[in-house]
Amino acid sequence: MPAKQRRTKKQRLCIACRKCCQELGVFTLNAFYEDPPEDVIHFYQTRGCSITPHESGLLYLSIKMPCPHLTDDGCAIYEDRPQICRKYSGLEEFGDACLWAGLKKQEQ
Repeated sequence: MPAKQRRTKKQRLCIACRKCCQELGVFTLNAFYEDPPEDVIHFYQTRGCSITPHESGLLYLSIKMPCPHLTDDGCAIYEDRPQICRKYSGLEEFGDACLWAGLKKQEQ
């Protein structure tokens, strides 16, 4: 049976949603920079990044750049995608806008 037909409902929802794949997200630490946090945030914002500071000192940089493996049919490397993609749920970032969120609520 081809891999496409063996996908779980969660996998099919993730591939259909693709919200997680529309932006590149990176965590960085304020401690990496000699400049004040406000200057670091301004630096990335002027370059088109969305910044979400976290109380732990982490900064989440979101860059409007889709994954190079994203196609009209979903992830071209879904079966062999990186571990970070396998672990990521999307629920924390997108909440109810994540298609998997509806499935998760049904299961609870």
